[in-house]
Amino acid sequence: MTDHSTDIAESFRARLRDDLKTAMRTRDRMTVGVTRSLIAAVDNAQAVRLENDGGPYVERAFGAGGTETARNELTAEGLRILLEREATDRRKAADELAAHGQDERAETLRKEADVVDQYRQA
Repeated sequence: MTDHSTDIAESFRARLRDDLKTAMRTRDRMTVGVTRSLIAAVDNAQAVRLENDGGPYVERAFGAGGTETARNELTAEGLRILLEREATDRRKAADELAAHGQDERAETLRKEADVVDQYRQA
């Protein structure tokens, strides 16, 4: 894991947390939801898959730090792809909702995608 990729993910996560605090103070519910969703997406992108997922019991270290593991790298390109996917998924869902007459919810998703796009352009 390189320090640069860690810095990218950590600085983006810190920015999201700052934006989340601001959105909570101003009671901007949509931005609160989008920033929480993006924080989770970054965390999930860095999550390490378990090698023994669902298999027999494996003895693990006990105590402080016993379950810690290095996170996967999230490069600038990986972050760009993640944000692009988040915006695209919202727009696709908005199109599907609009096709079924749920225009209000579709518009909300489009606005959420616009918020994600602001992070993509920064």
